[in-house]
Amino acid sequence: MVHFFQLLSSAGLLLALSKLFLKERFKLLLDVSITVALTMIITLVSYFFNVNESSLGIVYLVGLFVYFYTINKKVVINILCLSASMIIAILADMLSITLISMVVGISSVGTDKLRSEPSAYFASFLFMVAIALGMALLVSVFFSKSRERIKLFNWNELPTLLGVIAVAAFLFLYWLTFTVVSYTTISRAILLIIMMVIVGAILVASLFFIKSKTSVIELKSKENELTQLKMYTNEIESMQQEIRKFKHDYMNILASLSGYIEQGNMAGLKKYFDEKIMTFSVQKDGIDKTVDRLIYVEQEELKGLLAMKAIRAQEAGVKVEIDMVEKVRFHMDIVDLCRIVGIFVDNAIEAAALSTEKTIAIGMVNVAERSLLIVTNTVADMVPIFKLREKGFTTKGNSHGLGLEIVRSILKSYPNVNNDMKFENQMFTQVLEVREAQ
Repeated sequence: MVHFFQLLSSAGLLLALSKLFLKERFKLLLDVSITVALTMIITLVSYFFNVNESSLGIVYLVGLFVYFYTINKKVVINILCLSASMIIAILADMLSITLISMVVGISSVGTDKLRSEPSAYFASFLFMVAIALGMALLVSVFFSKSRERIKLFNWNELPTLLGVIAVAAFLFLYWLTFTVVSYTTISRAILLIIMMVIVGAILVASLFFIKSKTSVIELKSKENELTQLKMYTNEIESMQQEIRKFKHDYMNILASLSGYIEQGNMAGLKKYFDEKIMTFSVQKDGIDKTVDRLIYVEQEELKGLLAMKAIRAQEAGVKVEIDMVEKVRFHMDIVDLCRIVGIFVDNAIEAAALSTEKTIAIGMVNVAERSLLIVTNTVADMVPIFKLREKGFTTKGNSHGLGLEIVRSILKSYPNVNNDMKFENQMFTQVLEVREAQ
């Protein structure tokens, strides 16, 4: 009976610790059912296959991993949390038994001895649960304090790294518990000290790693801010240049009109006005209307970039169409976003300028939890898509064609971003899909 309670309580404790780390909601009926089912499976495995006690922990982990994977579909996170739960359970068990042995005055208290005294075993189990929950709360507080720093990491790398460390630590502590104690004369107190030193060293090393890695990331962030500031400066200079150019054009128009007026050449003035002035006015109105459609772009850096690209495209004789009817925000670093969009639009303008239609279209839309940016342009010649995905491929000659390669290198850091492209009806389309970061 005590042995069955031990299996049941171990399964329940591991389930509770894992849910605490995974921040899963506790559901009493479901959790009890899972605990009992897992205990029955382990009991049957132990009975029919004569599995020793040291192997039951692995069976626990496999069963709980399957359960949590069916809920959240996360492999690395589940392995990390389950390994951490098992490490805490091992430490709590060793600590409770060691302290009880000191209290009752026995040099070595084992599970077999405790089973012969149910009341002593239940007391030690409650003590172990209290210790385990306390340690789990301390670890949770530690990572909560470091949450802002952890958010800076590439979420693909950090859980994998911590998962490898946790699994390695768990296997080592498991080996110490079921091998060293069984086949050596080393006391549990000394073994507990060794375990605590190892776990403490891992926590301290993790803390220093997070701090050092954070410093590097913050330095890179400052470099990005400097790059962003330079981008702002270039945009302002470009806008000032446009204003000076407009003033120059305006003065030239007035000077040309004065010549016709002084000569009294009203017919020539009318012709000049219809052919030149109205064309210039229509062109400026078209630019203004195009830029006005960018009001839905929430990120000012992206809005300024698209405005300048639209002006330059129309100056190059390329018609620009902007389509958006709702506010759009892209969840990625603004410098990387502007680099990618700038490359897409520059390529579109260059390709459209060589085509007959000379048109590009820029659209943005929200779909569910995704934001889409679509850049379409007319083309003179069709190029196979697989060619565009080849490293270094270009239609512009030597020393060109790095744009799409730069885009690919940037997107490697963004698991929540996809890029697709297609040719259809003499139109080339680039699609940037940005999902909300988890």
